Amino acid sequence: MKRQLGEALMEYGYLQCATMKLAALGVQGCEERPLSSCAACDGAPVHINLDFNFSLCHNAKCGTSDVQLPPPNSQHYLRGEAVNQLLLESSGAAGTAAAADTPACSDFDAARVLGRTSKSHDITAVGVTMCRHSVVAHVMDIATGERYIYAAIMLYMLMVQHALQVVVVWYDINCKFGPWFKRWAVAKAVLLPVLQCAAAVLFPLPVWHRYAHSAACQGRNDALYAQGVGRQYHEPAETLWAWLGALGIITQYMTQRNRWGRIERALELWNQRQADRIVPLLCSMQASTEQAAAAASRATAATDQRGAQSSATARMAFSPKSCYLWAYNTALCAAWGYVLFLAYRTAGAGGSLQDVWQAVEVPLKVVQTAAIMEVLHSAVGLVRSPVMITATQVASRLFILWGVVVLAPAPRTSPLVLLTLPGGARVQLSLVSLLTAWCCSEVIRYSFFAFKELGMQPYLLLWLRYTAFIGLYPLGVASELAMVWLALPWIREHRPLSVQMPNAFNFGFDYYWACWAAVLAYLPGFPQLYFYMLAQRQRVLRGGRSSSSAKLKHM
Repeated sequence: MKRQLGEALMEYGYLQCATMKLAALGVQGCEERPLSSCAACDGAPVHINLDFNFSLCHNAKCGTSDVQLPPPNSQHYLRGEAVNQLLLESSGAAGTAAAADTPACSDFDAARVLGRTSKSHDITAVGVTMCRHSVVAHVMDIATGERYIYAAIMLYMLMVQHALQVVVVWYDINCKFGPWFKRWAVAKAVLLPVLQCAAAVLFPLPVWHRYAHSAACQGRNDALYAQGVGRQYHEPAETLWAWLGALGIITQYMTQRNRWGRIERALELWNQRQADRIVPLLCSMQASTEQAAAAASRATAATDQRGAQSSATARMAFSPKSCYLWAYNTALCAAWGYVLFLAYRTAGAGGSLQDVWQAVEVPLKVVQTAAIMEVLHSAVGLVRSPVMITATQVASRLFILWGVVVLAPAPRTSPLVLLTLPGGARVQLSLVSLLTAWCCSEVIRYSFFAFKELGMQPYLLLWLRYTAFIGLYPLGVASELAMVWLALPWIREHRPLSVQMPNAFNFGFDYYWACWAAVLAYLPGFPQLYFYMLAQRQRVLRGGRSSSSAKLKHM
């Protein structure tokens, strides 16, 4: 009874602190986004350090284990329905598919099904994600031994929920966790952004823990010679654990709510300490950068004409790869522009949809089919786009063109009327709206890549690439679905491309139901990708207009 009364008094004290907004106890409210207190990482690609500390545990007999209220000053703890749902799914299909064996130098198995591993502690450890400048992003309580799924959830929250561009993940068991995480992202198959992010992330071994791995494992996973990673001179998580070590002795006997609050306050003080260290350093670096830029400007002023000629010569000195990609992107940009010109010239002259189709049929078939080359570019390494994602995007376009518009006559001749306005005006989706969305988006995309091969990035093209999709993407998806809807009656009647049973191979295929499956695949994919692109737009355009972020990008 005395212990329960003491717990109730401590819980009441925390509620009072939340009401009074006492800054001395760290009641500051939630941060807008992780790592916002790190001036070097805000808006730039980030390196994440992952680790777990088993000294910050919690005694099951201390506090009330069924109290799940978050602390009033929760800024860093990962809790809530999204986290719980991912934990429940860890032993489902995604967890099973990701648990395939990975050759490594250790038999440590962190892919096992989650289960309580300690009878004396309801919380066995705390996991943390930090940037390379030692600022804490998230912490997370775990109730078992070290498992991959906990690290995956913390990365998931940073890469998807907060749309951070994570490029490197440092973790002491990356020889197994890196391949496991990519398989988990593919097997989960719910979030396309996870697939896009995971394909480009590097998973090297940290500078200290690499010596616990075999020489062969270090050769495969050491970041010493990995391009774009840089040297890591310390492990921020280990420094944090050393600083928090004494805290675990007292917090394990607190109620859960008080323990959360004390750890939160300690992390807030730690981040403030790192910010006080980073900001003067960044100011010094920025001053040095400005001085160097001023000196370079004075040095080049006397030879401006010669510098301009040298720049023009350098831009023309392409490698064979750059020459090919520039020619490819320029040709397809011009071809899509020509298709758009033919469509609007025919429609503007009063032509029917059939007339528009006859005008654009040949060039449209050629230019859209030529997009197959993008899959080959990705497969052979000419570009860094993920092969599977590129192949999926190209296949969906080819399905609409060859499997719907070319196959069935209705999409080429009839519009899908959505609304009839007073006076006879109609809101409709048709072949013209489809061509508008496709041509405009492709002209912007290919011109952006063509200028990129020249070493140029006009802000207008950058803005259009990350803004025009706001209208063009919904218009394109709606028009593609309209084409399928118009073609379905004809496909149901004629059953093209179908294989009827019985046959020698004992195999059946109904193209009509395949079209329905393709339509249903649009429903979950469209909002996921659309909101991810909105988050990418905010990050890229904000970074493109901020010169200070660009200067500090490679710290």
